[in-house]
Amino acid sequence: MDLVIFCVDFPFGIYNVLTINSGCDLMAYCNGLINAGFSRISPVDPMLHHRPRYHGSVEEHFSLLESGRAVLKEMARDSRIQHAAAPTLLYPDLHKRNIFVSDNDPSVITGIID
Repeated sequence: MDLVIFCVDFPFGIYNVLTINSGCDLMAYCNGLINAGFSRISPVDPMLHHRPRYHGSVEEHFSLLESGRAVLKEMARDSRIQHAAAPTLLYPDLHKRNIFVSDNDPSVITGIID
């Protein structure tokens, strides 16, 4: 099953559709995190000349994410990380009334809204 996220980045008006592979593989999860980061980068930054230097350019953000992907790839190979990694849903504002379950089996989540 894949997680599909639709998002609009309002300062730039960019519409992204992001699919994160939710397989059992730790590296697929790590790639999904990095891909989510890429989806948030505007192809052009019209405010670049008005921001402090430490905010970085679009190219620097891409480079940082690629470096992060390489680090996560190496970390995901470590057996200690693999044994400690477990799928976890963490959302600080999740309420039980926003979780939809199957009529036939209430242990099966069919949807989550916010």
